[in-house]
Amino acid sequence: MNPFMPTCAEAVDLLTDLEDGALGPLDWFGLKLHLSLCPPCRAFLSSLHRAPALLRACWTEAPGPAAELALAGALAALREGRVPRGPRHHPEEEAWRALQPGGDAPTALLLRVHLGHCSACRG
Repeated sequence: MNPFMPTCAEAVDLLTDLEDGALGPLDWFGLKLHLSLCPPCRAFLSSLHRAPALLRACWTEAPGPAAELALAGALAALREGRVPRGPRHHPEEEAWRALQPGGDAPTALLLRVHLGHCSACRG
């Protein structure tokens, strides 16, 4: 990683450290620089900030065990590299198959979150 300008994938990793309050000064500077020059990463950060409110608006009741399992599976898919990490303006074509009957539930959950704030993909 260039200490003054991280890549998009590195910036996504740095966002986690930023949220945890564990970002050093050089990484903080690099992340801020990257975000100032990268609209997709700014949109990704914005979507992270909007996610809790979107979820509260979608569910009036606490999610059940199936939703918790789907979220855990989606996060595991990200960690294991089965789903591309980082901001992608639009998911890859084959990812949309997860929304079909019998598709991968964690990927489908991530796609539904994406569709919640991407008017280009909803249209």
